[in-house]
Amino acid sequence: MIKIDLIVIGNLGSGKTSLIQRFIDQDAPFQHNYLPTLGLNLVKKEFDHQGQQIKLCIWDTAGQDKYFSLTKSYFQRADGVIMVFDIADKDMIIGLNNTLSDFYSGITTAIGTLRGPLHGGANEAAMQYLEPLRSIPQADQFLNSRYQSKQLIMGFGHRVYKKEDPRSPIIKDFSLQLSKTASGDPTLLAVSQHIEKRMIEEKKIYPNLDFYSASAYKQCGVPTPMFTAIFVISRMTGWGGHIIEQRSNNKLMRPVSDYTGPAKKQFVPIEMRNNANL
Repeated sequence: MIKIDLIVIGNLGSGKTSLIQRFIDQDAPFQHNYLPTLGLNLVKKEFDHQGQQIKLCIWDTAGQDKYFSLTKSYFQRADGVIMVFDIADKDMIIGLNNTLSDFYSGITTAIGTLRGPLHGGANEAAMQYLEPLRSIPQADQFLNSRYQSKQLIMGFGHRVYKKEDPRSPIIKDFSLQLSKTASGDPTLLAVSQHIEKRMIEEKKIYPNLDFYSASAYKQCGVPTPMFTAIFVISRMTGWGGHIIEQRSNNKLMRPVSDYTGPAKKQFVPIEMRNNANL
C-alpha cells in the first residue's frame, strides 16, 4: 500500500473547505472528523488506482500553529509522501473566472498576481539580495543600510503569523540539509541564518515561507526567475477548486468604484490646447 499524507496549510476562511468537502463527498470509503476551521481535521480515504492500493490522509491545520506542530511531529516519524500546499490568490482566480474566461487564463492571471515581490515573489526578491552576500560582515552591512533607509527586508513578516510562520521551519530544515550536499551552499545558509537572528532580535520580525525557500530553491539548482513558477505548482489544486466552485453557481461580479479625481472640467478643442489650459 502506498500512503500519501497531505498537509493543508491555510488561514481561517482561506477557501479550503469546498476543496476538502469535494474530496469527502466522492464515492469511496473514507473516515473523517472534518469540521471546517475548528482545529486539526483529518480525512482518510483508501482506494485502488491501477491495481495499487492507495491510502490518502488529508491533514487540515486550520491555520493554527499548535495543530501544525502536531502534524509536523507526526510526519517526522512517518514514511509517507508529504505534500504541503496553501490556497491563496483565490480572489483573482474567482474574479477572472466569473466572466467565464478559460481555466488557463485564470491560472496565468493568478501567477502574475502572486509573483509580485510583496507576495509570493518575495522569494525571488530575497534571493536577489542574499546572493551577493558572501560573508557575515557583508550581511551586517546590508542590514544596517536597509535599517537606515527604512527599506523592507523581503522574506520577513506576515499579516497573519505575527510570530513564527509555521511553514518556515520546514523549508529551513530542507535548506540546511541541502547545504550539506555536494551542490549545497553553506555560506548562503549561514548568511540567511545570521540575517534571521538579527531580524528577530532587533526588529522582532520573523521569517516567512519565502525567506528560506529562496536558499532551498537556489541549492536545488532552480534559476531565480523560476522561483514563483515552482512555488505555484502546489497551489494549482486549490485554484482549480475555486474555479470549479465558482462556475457551479456563477454570477458576474461588478466591483463598485468611487471616483475621487478632479471635478468636471471644461472641454477644450484639440486645436486650441496648450500647456496652459490642459
